[in-house]
Amino acid sequence: MTITENSEVKEIPLDAIDIGLSQVRTSDVNEGIQELAASIEKIGLLEPIVVFRKADGRYEVVTGQRRFLAHQHLEYETIRATILSKPVEPGFAKAISLTENMVRQNLSTQDYIDACTELYREYGSIKKISEVLGLPRAKVSQYVKYEQLIEPLKQKVESGLKLDVALRAQKAATDSSSQNVNEEAAIAYAEEMQKMSGVQQRQLEKVAIQEPSIPPEEAIKKSRRQQQINLRIVVGDNLYDAINQFTQDEKIDQNNAVITLLEAALSERGYL
Repeated sequence: MTITENSEVKEIPLDAIDIGLSQVRTSDVNEGIQELAASIEKIGLLEPIVVFRKADGRYEVVTGQRRFLAHQHLEYETIRATILSKPVEPGFAKAISLTENMVRQNLSTQDYIDACTELYREYGSIKKISEVLGLPRAKVSQYVKYEQLIEPLKQKVESGLKLDVALRAQKAATDSSSQNVNEEAAIAYAEEMQKMSGVQQRQLEKVAIQEPSIPPEEAIKKSRRQQQINLRIVVGDNLYDAINQFTQDEKIDQNNAVITLLEAALSERGYL
């Protein structure tokens, strides 16, 4: 049985609808609303929003937050909606909202973090969230662990630092006995790790954990004192262009781009 079974589709007043806390999109909500509104004004609403009726008689959005906001922008009085036959549990509504936005490929890292954190509070299980959303457990675990980050690293993630790098940097700067985080070291490791390949990050993490008393600068230097092999390879234009594009997308230099790609390929084949 699907959630839309025994539902009805009809026009309902905008002023009778609430967005509610189940909506996964919490950042950049209004981005592109004018363009979406212009499209709706020109060709109409192609897909109804999905709502359920609350105990007080009002409706709450399950999916279609931006379509609802676009209708508000156009100052329409009503919107076409699929009305579910019964209320949806908050955790399930959050999962539905996240899944829809994943399909549309317009979620930020912060949206994933907020949604997975709330779902974890609801389900209490990384495995359950992974199954419901179809996301890898490792990714879900990272999103949930965001709350454990110190505030400066949270700010760096919000500014574009990869979440896995922030988590690794904090782990490297955490005292194993007291579990206290050296904030200065964590920031230094994060700034250095974001320029490194995965193997280099792990090497720095290993050095920092094995020798917690040395300054971050020394740990970084020691992690770089590893065997280096110079390889000279000839690649075709297509591969060269692909490597350059990867370099730009990941914001790393060409050397680290090639190392990262080699690591990924060798790990996938079981050599690392």
